[in-house]
Amino acid sequence: MKKFAALLRVSFRGMLLTANPTRKNRKKAATGAGFLVLMCCLMLYLGGVYSFVFASLLAPLGRLDLMLSLMALIGVSMSFFLGVASGAGFVFGGRDNDILLAMPVSAFAVLLSKVLALYLENLALMLFVLLPAGAAYLRYAGFAAAFLPLLLLGALLLPLLPTAASLVLGFLFSFLQSRARHKALLSNLLYLGFFAVIFALSFGLSGVTGASSATSSVTAALSGAVGWAVPLVWFGRALCGEALLMLPFAAVCLGSFFLVVWLFSLGYKNILTRLLAVQVRSDYRMGALRADKALPALCKKELRRLFGTPIYLMNTCFGGFLLLGGGIYVLVSGRISDILSQLPPGADKNVVAALALIVCFCTMLTSTTAPSISLEGGRLWILRESPVSTGEIFAAKILTNLIVMFPPVLIGVPAAAVGCGLSFAEGLLLTVLGLVSVCFAALLGLALNLVWPRLDLVNDTAAVKRGVSVMVQVFGTFAVLAAGYGLWRLLAGPLSTSGALWCCAALLVLFCLVLLAVLRGWGQRAFAELLG
Repeated sequence: MKKFAALLRVSFRGMLLTANPTRKNRKKAATGAGFLVLMCCLMLYLGGVYSFVFASLLAPLGRLDLMLSLMALIGVSMSFFLGVASGAGFVFGGRDNDILLAMPVSAFAVLLSKVLALYLENLALMLFVLLPAGAAYLRYAGFAAAFLPLLLLGALLLPLLPTAASLVLGFLFSFLQSRARHKALLSNLLYLGFFAVIFALSFGLSGVTGASSATSSVTAALSGAVGWAVPLVWFGRALCGEALLMLPFAAVCLGSFFLVVWLFSLGYKNILTRLLAVQVRSDYRMGALRADKALPALCKKELRRLFGTPIYLMNTCFGGFLLLGGGIYVLVSGRISDILSQLPPGADKNVVAALALIVCFCTMLTSTTAPSISLEGGRLWILRESPVSTGEIFAAKILTNLIVMFPPVLIGVPAAAVGCGLSFAEGLLLTVLGLVSVCFAALLGLALNLVWPRLDLVNDTAAVKRGVSVMVQVFGTFAVLAAGYGLWRLLAGPLSTSGALWCCAALLVLFCLVLLAVLRGWGQRAFAELLG
């Protein structure tokens, strides 16, 4: 038992760890505990906002069970999304699997320790979603003696569902990456399909929250959104008085979890061996070798890595997908223009400012440069020894970010402006602001990764999802947007709304020039010191 406890502790730390804390370099040391705390804060925020909004809508209708089921669905979806990458990169693709399997422990113990580590992470996220949901229920329904024990029991059982699903889909991703000819394309399509479902569900829930609580359409819409997830319906109803439904809910959670773990335990070592086996190709052909100049060749290399690594593409380019899909949706649906037409005169300036905030959020959230140095890993010496300058390496990484994000801005922002009925000048302002913020995000991400580079991470997932530079980029975006909003409020009085936003764009250009100077000086020296 002591061996398994130690193995579980190592697996949990290995999954969360982003940097090994050392006494010599505590300033750059950061563990996955920080990532987990930040994710729990995010889940607490989402849980609190959605729980009380849905509770206020459903309490007069006597359907608080729908609120609990919906919050359980949100928690399961978020845990599943985060767990798929862990399942593929940690359970089936971790670099420490050979070391662990060589130790005097069974393959089943190694598998179980990794699965339980994934479960513990999902449990933490689920608790911070369900606790606000429980508070909202008690606020609108009053205290019930059996509610809290059942809520805690459900919080323990619910993470089993996304854990089991993450293992299955993570295995499929690992299999595609090791066997399929077009593995990156298939993986990207799977991720895009998942994002499309979440995107459609988000718009559906947004429409529901704007509806009148006096109509039954709210109940019908929410019932349709969660009705297909029967175990979660049982969970909500069990907490609202039908306690016996907790039995089939527990049976489904435990049964699916143990079934999946048992199936993979039958040949975990053989599965890892086959996934890591090298396939010899026999379709090589002689041909002329093409040569490019240094910068185009480096750009192609960065683009191949981006589109050839699904976890890299989907996590760093999520803002671009959101901006492009949202802009087209606003243009095609016409719902936003109908709502804006009902606003009082003079409210259009707030619409422009709100759109500017959304555009900057999407563009600054997208930074392919934030993990780009860490993703080089042990291959960084190849770049260092190549006949290319450090400036060309930096330029290729920055241009990759611009190539990926400029099309969504040039398509999505004008589409949203037309859909919202804005003038040509306002649409041009939003587009320019979006392009400038893309440049700022690319430069800032590269600078942050030079401050917190990690070349010894266990896999690409750790660099993309748990790297310190990525976390600082994502959460620093909120601070930048808050400062930009404060500056707009300060300048919108003496200037017009458009004038204030043009000043914000000019300030971003100034920051870009400062970051360029930093990268050309300190950045090149920091890059030269990475390998000594």
